[in-house]
Amino acid sequence: MTLTRVRPAILISTLSAAAAGVGAIIALYGMLGSPAAVTTLLLVIFVAARASISFLRMDPPGSPVTRVGRVHKCLAFSAFGSAIAAAFVSAGALHDAGFSVEATWSTIFAIVGAIGAVGLPIERVTRHRGLFGLFELLIYLGFIAWFLLIGVTAINAS
Repeated sequence: MTLTRVRPAILISTLSAAAAGVGAIIALYGMLGSPAAVTTLLLVIFVAARASISFLRMDPPGSPVTRVGRVHKCLAFSAFGSAIAAAFVSAGALHDAGFSVEATWSTIFAIVGAIGAVGLPIERVTRHRGLFGLFELLIYLGFIAWFLLIGVTAINAS
């Protein structure tokens, strides 16, 4: 299956993730106020990167590296890194606000995403193509589960 054939689904996916980031900003700031400032900044980076990446194609596996492909990769690192960092940072603010169970889950989801992020360079060195998908899946699992956690926590707190 080519990336071009799934492009509409990718567009919906990336823009939905950006929308989830905006929702997390609103939810966290509503629950925590100013202690959510650093997490908010990280999520602004996530939202900008995820929304932008929608319009820049990645280089197909095995093809020459292009300028657009490099920008895509930088945006992906920015999005993934900022989402993982937001999950780690928000854990402290959640704990301090009395959400200790949620803080623990925030850390767990951050660790899942971080394992995926650390695994990507391992895949690059080993050139084992199946590992890329696994590590990318861990990143997505980490930040999507974290967004769900923040949403459920905000609903329960209101």
